[in-house]
This record gives sequence, structure tokens and C-alpha cells, in this order.
Amino acid sequence: MSIVLRLKNGSKLSNEALITCIIKMRASMYAVIVKFEVKPDAVETFKPLMLKQAENSLLLEPDCQFFDVSQDDKTPQLFYLYELYTHQDAFDEHLKSKHFLSFLNAVSRILVNKEILTANRLC
Repeated sequence: MSIVLRLKNGSKLSNEALITCIIKMRASMYAVIVKFEVKPDAVETFKPLMLKQAENSLLLEPDCQFFDVSQDDKTPQLFYLYELYTHQDAFDEHLKSKHFLSFLNAVSRILVNKEILTANRLC
């Protein structure tokens, strides 16, 4: 498959150049990795709340570019998030957002543990 991107000035961008642009654009992002542990009897309560939070982040926050939610295949009460923001300030704003604070309030009683890692994305 070949993708051709035509620029405003009429010139074309090769596949290699397009891939390089995409990698550079995505590389400068701020990555957030979160591990949630919920009470075993609260897994089914947590899941829809977490999925709605991911959806809200993507819909309501223009600088939230990616929000992945995964559930551990061996320990169902463990959930992993991988989020990408255009910059660290966007993540800081995320933490103050109405939908995030509402989510945190809704799940606070069913959380056992929460770990957060942050990093500057390389590619």
C-alpha cells in the first residue's frame, strides 16, 4: 500500500518522509502509565467507570492523544493505562478536569493501590 500526501504547495511527500514526520510528531509527547489495583469484588464496577473515563479524556481533552485501558489476563483486579498527551501541562490539566475528579471520587472506595509512571516519549 502506498500513501501519498500532497502538500498545500502541490508537492508530494514520500512514504519514508511521511513516516519520519509521524514519528517525530509522536515522539515529543508525554507518556503516562498507570497501574490500578481494585478490590476483587469490584472489578465489574470499576470496568465501565474506567472505560468512560478513557472516552471522556479523548473526547473532552484536545491534548489527550491516546488512552489505552488493559486488564491483566491473570489477575483480573489489575488494570493498566497507557496515555499520551501533547505535553506535560496537558496531563496536569487532565488531573484537574471535572470528569477526572468525578472518576476519582467514584472509584476511591474500591481502589487498593494506584501507581503512576511518567516519561517523555522517544518514538
